[in-house]
Amino acid sequence: MLEAVVYLNGDFMFARGKYWFIIFIILISSGTLFSQQTVVDNLEQLTNFETNNSTVVFVSDAESGGLFYVSKANIQPDYGIVFPRKNGGIWVRHFNKALGVNVAWWGAKGDGYSDDIEAFDRATKYCLDHNLILNLPSGVFRISKQWVIGAKATNETTLLNNGYSISGTINIKAHEMARALSPFIVRGSTNTCIYGDFDTDSLTAIVYYGIKSNGLPKQKSNAHYTHEFSNIGFYGKGFFDGIKPKIQITKKKSNKQIGLALVYGTNIKITGCTFNSLEYGMVANTIYFSSITNSHFENCFTGIHTLFSNSNLIQNVSGFYNKVFINIRGSQIVINNMNSEYCETALIFSGINLVLNGVYCENHNLNLPNNSQLIFGRSDGNSKSSKSLTTGVVINGMTLTAGGRDVIMLADDMRTLNINGSNINGKIITRNKANKIILSNTIGGLNVIGPAQIIDQR
Repeated sequence: MLEAVVYLNGDFMFARGKYWFIIFIILISSGTLFSQQTVVDNLEQLTNFETNNSTVVFVSDAESGGLFYVSKANIQPDYGIVFPRKNGGIWVRHFNKALGVNVAWWGAKGDGYSDDIEAFDRATKYCLDHNLILNLPSGVFRISKQWVIGAKATNETTLLNNGYSISGTINIKAHEMARALSPFIVRGSTNTCIYGDFDTDSLTAIVYYGIKSNGLPKQKSNAHYTHEFSNIGFYGKGFFDGIKPKIQITKKKSNKQIGLALVYGTNIKITGCTFNSLEYGMVANTIYFSSITNSHFENCFTGIHTLFSNSNLIQNVSGFYNKVFINIRGSQIVINNMNSEYCETALIFSGINLVLNGVYCENHNLNLPNNSQLIFGRSDGNSKSSKSLTTGVVINGMTLTAGGRDVIMLADDMRTLNINGSNINGKIITRNKANKIILSNTIGGLNVIGPAQIIDQR
């Protein structure tokens, strides 16, 4: 949403969206706007403006315009808030700091064709330096390279590894104070999309697209460390024609891109976002006390992928046509209201203590391999060698119907699965006599196959 400021009787009045321009016209016609009524069409005219006695100029451009005043402060122009003044000094933009800044002020077009990465980088720097919110108006923002927030770029080939080898690539001390004192909040508007259009099509290396935020798990105060990404669509290269994303059922790996990568952080909020046509919609490595809510994942090889990320919440999420909707390796996870349709696998979990409240999985009439909808324990062939066990999984209120496919699989390292108040139709596959399934208040045509211990309390 665009914001503008008008100067009225010594005070500033803020208007949002298309209405600020109407207010401006009314004030100009009535003569109540600043006495000199100095108006220019765009920011280029502002920097070339031959000033007389005017100390306030209004830029009428609907995207990046606003009210500017003269200052003699020794501040370098950033071409978003501060602009050079031809007669000496600088022009400084008036805006409401509580509402944050707009990426369009730095020249982002959002037309799906122009490269907006430079505007994003400049706006990000300003927000981090001044602890401000970054607003993205409606539009398709094409970026030609990775948008990095905070720390150094992580070695992309190790982001998804099992170990902590990525830690050596992040200069934690150098960024600790800046990240703790300057949380980063990005808020989109209606139909805000970030479109990653990179030059490389490499199939051997993962390429980031979108946002990568590096945080720290050991900051002193969580209260000063909340990051938020809301109401943003993330789309991969090759799946956008300038108007709408292309739809494709994922039968093999999608574009080798990641929509949103989060490394080392706490109190991160992802809400109202859409991830479409990516290899990984979202990756979280070593993230704590964070949440993903009201978001949608479609046409991704993996929608949500987490490693070593504990005490997190996933709520009101939906996934369509993903190969794997959610893959979690962590502990103390709560998933509320999860809807998976036409995904090859809805959930893979390896860790301790997972609570699923309200799960719906459907796969009728979809010609996919007979992989289970829910997989508990290590399913990558390393179950027997795993030092940690998967246990404490509780499912409340689940509906599983997979069109004759297996619905649940318990790997060798899985221990206890509690199913309560659910409707399950399909086979539950077990592979180890140490697997234990406790059933209560559960109906449906479920059939447990394998050596698991069954405690039936229905």
